[in-house]
Amino acid sequence: MPTAAFFLTTLGLLVFGLNSPARAQQLDDETCAQCHATDQTETDGKELAAAAPELFKGTPHQAVGCTACHKIEPAAEVPEGRTAHKPFAPVDCSLCHQSNMVKAESQGIPLLYRQSVHGVAKLGKHDPRAPLCQNCHGSHRILSPTATESQVSRKNVTATCSSCHVDREDKSWQMKSSDRVKAYASSIHGKFNQAFTNLPAAVCTDCHGEHDIAKVSKKESYVDRYKLPQTCSKCHQKIAEAYQASVHGKLLAKGNEDVPTCSDCHGEHTIQKHDDPNSPVYSGNVTKTCSACHQNALLSSRYQMPPNREATYKTSFHGIAHGFGDKRAANCASCHGSHDILPSSDPKSRVNPKNLGETCGNCHSGSSHFLTLGKIHQYQTLRDNPLVFLIKLGYVILIVGLVGGFVGYIVLDLFSHYARRLFARLQGKNPETRHKRAGKVYLRFPLSYRVQHIIMMLCFLTLIFTGLPILFPESGFFKAIFHTPGSFELRGLIHRGAAIVLIALTVVHTVFVLASRQARKDLGEMLPRTKDYKDFRKLIAFNLGRSKDRPAYARFNFIEKFEYLAVVWGSFIMILTGFLLWFPGWSMRHVPKLGIDVAAAIHGYEATLAFLAIIIWHLYSVIFSPDVWPMSKVWLTGEMTEEEMQHSHPLELEKLRESEPPAEEKPREDKK
Repeated sequence: MPTAAFFLTTLGLLVFGLNSPARAQQLDDETCAQCHATDQTETDGKELAAAAPELFKGTPHQAVGCTACHKIEPAAEVPEGRTAHKPFAPVDCSLCHQSNMVKAESQGIPLLYRQSVHGVAKLGKHDPRAPLCQNCHGSHRILSPTATESQVSRKNVTATCSSCHVDREDKSWQMKSSDRVKAYASSIHGKFNQAFTNLPAAVCTDCHGEHDIAKVSKKESYVDRYKLPQTCSKCHQKIAEAYQASVHGKLLAKGNEDVPTCSDCHGEHTIQKHDDPNSPVYSGNVTKTCSACHQNALLSSRYQMPPNREATYKTSFHGIAHGFGDKRAANCASCHGSHDILPSSDPKSRVNPKNLGETCGNCHSGSSHFLTLGKIHQYQTLRDNPLVFLIKLGYVILIVGLVGGFVGYIVLDLFSHYARRLFARLQGKNPETRHKRAGKVYLRFPLSYRVQHIIMMLCFLTLIFTGLPILFPESGFFKAIFHTPGSFELRGLIHRGAAIVLIALTVVHTVFVLASRQARKDLGEMLPRTKDYKDFRKLIAFNLGRSKDRPAYARFNFIEKFEYLAVVWGSFIMILTGFLLWFPGWSMRHVPKLGIDVAAAIHGYEATLAFLAIIIWHLYSVIFSPDVWPMSKVWLTGEMTEEEMQHSHPLELEKLRESEPPAEEKPREDKK
């Protein structure tokens, strides 16, 4: 009896089951489409997702039915006229993608996902922000990644990633990497990816991976610093090979974490072309990028690298020109290379002594082995560069001594002048008055003298104004003047133009002196004599009040002689050293690097000396001295009055009077 009861009960349940909603498990795609043809909202507020058969056409899943992905269970209550089911459980893509039901390359995807940063966050930490398969690939219309319309195609994958990795109003969904999608969009990779469909510009998955994305801090990550060169080599193979053979690449391969890798120089999501001013490896920025390591005292000490490479570069002409924005100026990469950097001891290094001539020849044609006779990154110290240091020290002593003497002379002259005026007033006498510019006039300097002097003055001012930026590159004054693009290059053209004028004037003046009888006579008068020393001592005694008489000067006093001979000597020095600096290609073929360094030091300090001598002493004698204030006009008119001559050049005045024809005497008229 129990057996018959069990059989009848089982048969009844089977018949009942065939007529129950459980038949919904046998639904086909067309039946599902009756409800899920389009997105819609039910009367009870529940949403029905579109899952029409058309969505699957042309996709890898077009032969898969709804129930292959969705496990359908009958609902407890079925609305009238409807076939219904309970809410779907999450789709488990691994049912197919970890079996041999799919292509081999897709079989291990679920395992990769579980081990990825997304899988750990979703399955392990239950983070609602972490994506599932459908968040990236879509739900029903899943297309092959090679299809342009696919959410994970190269064209769209960045937008797909940005659905999570962007700024959100809901801060609970905010991610640390929210700004990186924006950064990528403005990078060279992002711009190319959006502008050109067929260009292989890197997208998120190229660098971070696809299903196996790992945290950057993990060694499994494709953007781990030790794996990054290999990751970048997918597109930049030759560059990666050059880097791996470089000193940086070799040390990285040994596990050295201090050496720079791709992202340290180029950036990460903000990568720009090397000629973009915003790129860290742009010619105007590469020095700063390299100095992040090579200016670091800790790294320099740890690896025995020469310290302060940036500082020595900035004091060189290349560094100064670079600081003013000259794009032609050599930077770190110009000499050392970019990805193929090698130590100078390596025979293949661009800065190896055997290769230095060729490296410099890229900009300066004709370079030779002479370049090795001197240091490139040099300190002007007694130990590092003794000759240049001694020249610098000698000029500093000379400049301080002469300028100190100029200032002392001016102070003493002013003190003497105003002291005499004060004593005269105290004694009830009239103080010395300014010498009148009236009466008989004598011509001291002809027009040819004055024209040469004016040309020299204009040339000197131009050379000083365009040359001082090289000596004081950090000056805010010069930075403000030469900050516009091309202004520094224009400065160089003007400087060399003024140099040509100086050379031409020197030649003209030499010919003029040889051809003119008066000029030869004046040159003889310019030669120093024992009397000049005596006049100097007498002038000091007069200004100190130990002598009542001024020294009596002939045609030229010792001050004028000193200034003229200084101009002659200075012009010769400046032209000679200027040629070596003006034509570096020729200089590098015939002069050691040390000789060029010496020429640069002399050129700069000689210019400084000339500038201070003119500004402090010459302008005082011509403009600010109480004897000539507000200005002596001799350099404009060439003339001096008899009273001015008596005060400044009495001996010359005597000669002029002696050479004048005697005045005719007029007959006296009888007075009655």
